[in-house]
Amino acid sequence: MYGLAIEGHLDLDAVRGLIQCLGRYPVGSCVRLSTGEIGVVSRPNLADLSKPALLLVMDGSTPCRPPKPFDLAEQPTRPSRAIVATLDPRQIGIDPNHVLDSLSA
Repeated sequence: MYGLAIEGHLDLDAVRGLIQCLGRYPVGSCVRLSTGEIGVVSRPNLADLSKPALLLVMDGSTPCRPPKPFDLAEQPTRPSRAIVATLDPRQIGIDPNHVLDSLSA
């Protein structure tokens, strides 16, 4: 949407407002980290929209069972992890709802 707004197809201020409300990575988004890990966004970070809290579900090709909580905003070690891509959960066989339900289990 942001790209469409930059191109003039959508109102840029409205899109920016929507991103502020929903977050850059809405809860349930699947993301790939700079380390190759895959996570599901579990909570936005309103102070820095690029660093949400995650549930890590894949460490490379190895599933994380149960999913491991990880907050991108609170990284004690370097190099720090960063989101490099959003992923279609259907293409990687992840059900974000199931992963998020594991938080309450």
